[in-house]
Amino acid sequence: MATTPHLALSLLAPSQAQKEVTVNEALFRLDAILNSGAISRGTNAPPSSPQEGDLYIIGSAPTGLWAGKAQQIAYFQQIWRFIMPNAGMMLWVIADNQHVVYNGTSWNIVLTGATSWTTVNEQTVTAGTAVDVTSLGGFDAVRISASLSVSTAAALQIRTSNDNGTTFYSAASDYIWGHAGTSGNEHSLAASAMRIGTDSVSTNRKIAVEMTQLADANLPTIARYHVLHEGTFQLYQGMAYRAANVAENAIRFFTSAGTMTGRIKVEAM
Repeated sequence: MATTPHLALSLLAPSQAQKEVTVNEALFRLDAILNSGAISRGTNAPPSSPQEGDLYIIGSAPTGLWAGKAQQIAYFQQIWRFIMPNAGMMLWVIADNQHVVYNGTSWNIVLTGATSWTTVNEQTVTAGTAVDVTSLGGFDAVRISASLSVSTAAALQIRTSNDNGTTFYSAASDYIWGHAGTSGNEHSLAASAMRIGTDSVSTNRKIAVEMTQLADANLPTIARYHVLHEGTFQLYQGMAYRAANVAENAIRFFTSAGTMTGRIKVEAM
């Protein structure tokens, strides 16, 4: 049976019997995605007692009646029915209170200029060795801005946690950061911390880091950073990522040696 190119709506055929079946199926399909929202995204197991009209964005490892439908849209109308999204499709996700868009591979939160950042931590660091920021599970993006002085030549690093700061990834066996950017120790893949800048100088530093997809267990965490070493006017910039898919809800900002003093601000949205 012929279908439309985008939503795969079945087209009526000449002299077709039971035309109402074809038309009704198309109407239910349109009803599922127009002027509605998905209950959640990234869900892999279908709910045990779905209601008529329930709609979900399936995760990357679906099971049961959703098996083999990764990243598709599931809606319940007597039985589970599925829509294969096209790149550019956008839906509202009720659980996230955000729009998400499909890029042809995965669903991503749409960050618009109207979205505001919330300050979650702002403090003066006095001879501190680490700054921990927890309770980030409700946010998708985090940005860090700081002006710091390190007591000795040392690298600035960031670790993350998926248990709200009870433990931070610290062993080489933990899933690690990959880097792309300026040359230096920040390219190291031997540690689970994201290294920003260089550890060969001990000048004051201006830091800007933005991390996205932190709380999404179906997508890798992506980080972009800029570090300016004021005394030598060296600028280090690049991008880092977590290859493993884990929902993270806390970060630790620290130095590889010595102590740091200055000012740090963490915002999230």
